[in-house]
Amino acid sequence: MKVYPTAEKIEKIKTACQELLTKSSPKIREVVSMLGFLTSVFPAALYGPLHFRELDMDKTEALKLNKGNFEKPMCLSDKACSELSWWINSADSLHKPISNTLPEITLFTDASNHGWGAVLNNCPIGGKWTPLEANNHINYLEMLAVFLALTAFHSQLSGKHVCVRIDNMTAVADIGKMGTSHSRKRNALTRNIWDWCVQHNVFLTTAHIAGKDNTIADAESRKSRKDLEWSLNTNIFENGIGQLGVKPTIDLFASRLNYKIKPFISYQPDPEAEIINAFTVSWQPYLFYAFPPFSLITLVLQKIQEEHSTGVIVVPQWPKQPWWPVLMRMIVQQPLILPRTKQTLLLPTNPDLLHPLHQKLTLLMCHLSGDPSKIKAFHAKLCPSSCHPGDKARNSNTSRMSVSGSSTVVAGKLITFQLL
Repeated sequence: MKVYPTAEKIEKIKTACQELLTKSSPKIREVVSMLGFLTSVFPAALYGPLHFRELDMDKTEALKLNKGNFEKPMCLSDKACSELSWWINSADSLHKPISNTLPEITLFTDASNHGWGAVLNNCPIGGKWTPLEANNHINYLEMLAVFLALTAFHSQLSGKHVCVRIDNMTAVADIGKMGTSHSRKRNALTRNIWDWCVQHNVFLTTAHIAGKDNTIADAESRKSRKDLEWSLNTNIFENGIGQLGVKPTIDLFASRLNYKIKPFISYQPDPEAEIINAFTVSWQPYLFYAFPPFSLITLVLQKIQEEHSTGVIVVPQWPKQPWWPVLMRMIVQQPLILPRTKQTLLLPTNPDLLHPLHQKLTLLMCHLSGDPSKIKAFHAKLCPSSCHPGDKARNSNTSRMSVSGSSTVVAGKLITFQLL
């Protein structure tokens, strides 16, 4: 069963909000009166508390500025005006259930100064903060952890009543009360959380959990993860893609911190990922970009061959690896040798940290395909190699343009690598 405002109340809401919006400088007393009126509607407006905090904070700041004089005029912020507009537009559909159903699923979240963590159905996930995110107060980070966890687990939470267990009382209160008048930043984040919930038909109940009992989410929030988040310098990526003349449509191995293209696929539930686990979907419909963990290169090449898919891959220049000849047979354009600098690989969570192999790791960007027709078309453009196995290498009277290892021979055709 649900409670609805009366028809008279609905018209009064519309009229009162419209009148206040028409005033360029209403008196503080008028705004206080409006706040009281809106609060009286909450028993019949489930999401009403989400749409009055900015107006309330405007009023509080005006009172401080005018030393408590309620007769002084004040200005309404754009966000406060948006709240009043919401009441006008939503007045006809306001309602509130008499009682909510019991939660169907429990989500545990936690935050530290290093990152966030969450657990749902014994599945732990987490991630690091960006430097900008890490500058926030821990109360904000605890709430951000909730938002990231909800979006990461969206497919399992949509349409459900979710109980979120948090070991931070401020986060429990702000989210549970659908906002706060003590912090504009936390209130805005609460709005984002609940707007997401409304969009995905999720209702939240928040409950406190002692930190000592929230061990798994806590551990996830403190993991290093730096080995998983190294990212190719964006300028190098864009220059490489531009030189190859391709436009990838998906990033196969990424996270919200290091993706180069959206949509992207992550290795675990991620707040912004389109898909989880690149090996569970076909790559054939896409022109993919892949910078896989080096340990997965063999599997990546196998999948490309099996599906006849096409894309761009970044790999180390390691000619002695077993996967090297397979890669060379699949390229459909001259590979690019990427610059070897301190900034070639970056860690989004700590941009000043140098990759441990930055002095000796050379990366290639390769346009490759598992489609034999594309490989054949590329080989048709190449010149035959003048060197045959067992021949003595001829001396050259011209200076060398590249170092050893910057060319290869496939099926008697010479493939040279280009410097980016």
